Amino acid sequence: MTKELSIRCDASTVQGTSEANHDTYGYFFDSPNRRTLLWVIDGATPLEKEKYPNALYHIVRQLSKTLEHTFGQYAERFERVGLQQALTEAIARMRDVVAILAPTHGIRPRPSLMEGDNYDTPDACHKFWTEFGTFSITMVDLDNDQPVITECLQLGDCGLLVDDVYCSDRRVHKFRSIIDHEKDRMEGYKIVRAKANQPDGYYIGDLSGRGVPHAIMRTNIPVKERFTLMSDGFYDIWNRYGDVETSINELQYKVTNEVSRDDATFITGIYTYRDTHEDAYTFLLYGHTVSPHRSAPVITTKEAVNCCK
Repeated sequence: MTKELSIRCDASTVQGTSEANHDTYGYFFDSPNRRTLLWVIDGATPLEKEKYPNALYHIVRQLSKTLEHTFGQYAERFERVGLQQALTEAIARMRDVVAILAPTHGIRPRPSLMEGDNYDTPDACHKFWTEFGTFSITMVDLDNDQPVITECLQLGDCGLLVDDVYCSDRRVHKFRSIIDHEKDRMEGYKIVRAKANQPDGYYIGDLSGRGVPHAIMRTNIPVKERFTLMSDGFYDIWNRYGDVETSINELQYKVTNEVSRDDATFITGIYTYRDTHEDAYTFLLYGHTVSPHRSAPVITTKEAVNCCK
């Protein structure tokens, strides 16, 4: 009898006080390559909402779907793609998707982009793509056969907690003093946003793709028991309580009893072993999306996947 490696995951995204939830999470089960991909995306609200209403809400969700599709294409060919390459390709596809989403989701690209003029040249369109809003992302590649995160990508301040060690990309934080020192905070936000993916600024996710080559990469991270991907909204709760389970319970309490200020998203997983007659890997994900305007969580995802060799 062999020991079966299992991961039981819980995932949730909770809307804060803004008019839309700009967080999301995603996953892909890459059976041919014996691995599981997870990610959390946290979109930064566009500064010109009236120019691109609802754009970021749809962009982060479409990006998550595009990542899943990108990993799926490689898996179908029994090929393995790294996180950085997958994100680069997904963003490139997103620049094409923008034109399709435009008429129905309030995104109004310049006519020249619709016609393909400099469409695939990030440098020529950097300011335009940044106007849609930027995003932070943490991605992990889990080994299906041993409790190891084989690769982790971080761009922006979405975090990763492995057992009791927390890490994130905090390069943007040194610019937050600019916002605090400006009398008009919106002007401060504009100054900081203009430094996105610039040599004198910070690296972040956006549809130009400029920041991806500069993402913080980590490899072969051992997991004793638990790992958690989180947006900065969930980090604020975890930083207060210092315990993932307590933070999850508090998040649900906030949903049912008060409105959470910031969007908060997490995926947390616990490695376990159990006796089995099969050499198999089981991944269980119980995900739910919660609106602060509802009295109870609404379950939208429940999956159990058994990926055998």
